[in-house]
Amino acid sequence: MMKLYILLALVVFQLSCAQTQVDSILEKGFSDHQCNHPEIAISDARKIIANPEATARQKMRAYQLMSGSYSVMGKNRLSLHSSFKAKEIADQLNDTYSSAVSLCSVAECYRRLDLNHEALENYGKALVMLDQLPATYKSLHTKASVFYEIGNARYGENQYRSAAGNYKKSIAILKDLKKDARRAEKEAQDYLLLGGSYLFMKKYDSAEICFKISQNIASAYKNKFIVPYLMESYAKLYDEKKDYRRAVNYAEKGVQLMDFPDTKLRSSLHEVLAKSYGELGDVANARKNYNIYVTLNNNYTTEKNNAVSLAFKQSKEGLTKEIAVQKDGKMILGWLLLLILLISGMIIFLYRKKAKKNRELYMQAVDRLVHHFIEDTRPVQEKREVTCPVVSLSEEKEQEILQKLEDFEKSEMIIHKKLTIASLAGSLGTNVTYLSTVINRHKAANFNHYINNLKISYIVNKLYTEPNYRNYKITYLAEECGLPYSSFTSVFKTITGISPSSFIKQMNVDKELTDKFL
Repeated sequence: MMKLYILLALVVFQLSCAQTQVDSILEKGFSDHQCNHPEIAISDARKIIANPEATARQKMRAYQLMSGSYSVMGKNRLSLHSSFKAKEIADQLNDTYSSAVSLCSVAECYRRLDLNHEALENYGKALVMLDQLPATYKSLHTKASVFYEIGNARYGENQYRSAAGNYKKSIAILKDLKKDARRAEKEAQDYLLLGGSYLFMKKYDSAEICFKISQNIASAYKNKFIVPYLMESYAKLYDEKKDYRRAVNYAEKGVQLMDFPDTKLRSSLHEVLAKSYGELGDVANARKNYNIYVTLNNNYTTEKNNAVSLAFKQSKEGLTKEIAVQKDGKMILGWLLLLILLISGMIIFLYRKKAKKNRELYMQAVDRLVHHFIEDTRPVQEKREVTCPVVSLSEEKEQEILQKLEDFEKSEMIIHKKLTIASLAGSLGTNVTYLSTVINRHKAANFNHYINNLKISYIVNKLYTEPNYRNYKITYLAEECGLPYSSFTSVFKTITGISPSSFIKQMNVDKELTDKFL
């Protein structure tokens, strides 16, 4: 009997040692390998998942480690797949904290795919769960991470003020926690993205202060992983400040320091290099970096689309499972699913048809507007209502006004907010009647439509020649060209045939036109 007890004790001891070893591998993976050596982290995670002695909780953490490592490598589809696997195990464990962490992992994947609505929904559920737990280091650190990720989701929606608010919430929670490498890593990330939010709000001094704080924290804790992201942020800052030489230096340094495969970051660095080299007049380097940017961006888009397909597939599988466990109303739900599929097919068909139409309208608009060609795009009814007054105007005077209008069209006056026909007539040295007559005869438009066409032409040229304008909010674009936000979208659609957001989307995928520009 004594021998049996000894044997059992040895078995228990060996199992305990094995599990302790697994926990050590996981800790090392999360603290170091995930960021610095993601391939090693993935290899270790696979071994743990295949290990029959590993507990369900350890396998769940292994899937989370795998998800984070794939995310660092820019492999969004595999990251999302691993997150769903981790969530399946967490749901079986019936543990609040594990479920909250798994929801955050899935939400982060959604956020990286720009599925911000789904991401925010999962983060909201995770916060509710975390609020139910005691205020320990672990739960508070996770809560800070959730606010950080909510900030990222808002950042991705160009809601920079809201994003900054969430980064500040994360920082406030972290300040009450003990100082260690985990807290430092999260603080460095918070300050980096808080600076990014200030950058887009054009608060350049505040942005630079945040970047320096992030850099100091990273340096103190020897966090090399964040440095390339810091270089990207500094490069964007100096690009915005038109200090293109420093922007190039930081972007080049970022490329050199990248020892991990993040396609999106590398793509962003080469985009800044292409823009800054172009501004410096270095056409060869601008073209070289732009070609690299296009290749990387296409690869990232392909990977992202594949991952989005997986996300919807997982959602569909979840719906199928729910249907399977329902004993009543299966027929109704089956028809409902069929109806959803039919509606989805119809939506896809209409979307493709609209996309084709938008493409045609976009090409027509670019052909017209990048050359400031004024075309009368008013509704027929409006054209009928506008009649050209009979005015005695000499040919010499008419040509003089036309020449002045051409000079006006090339000036910054076109974007003045309070531009009226009277003020324009005064600046051109003529009267309202003569000016109105010339515009109606030669510009095929009344004054308002003529000015609106010039303003939209101006902002289209900005979008066309300066890629950073495509990241600005619609309110900023309206402000930039001197139109009220309340009417900007409708005026833009009247002139081009499509909305500003659809126009920018077409422009972002239009490689041929952008190549022609470079």
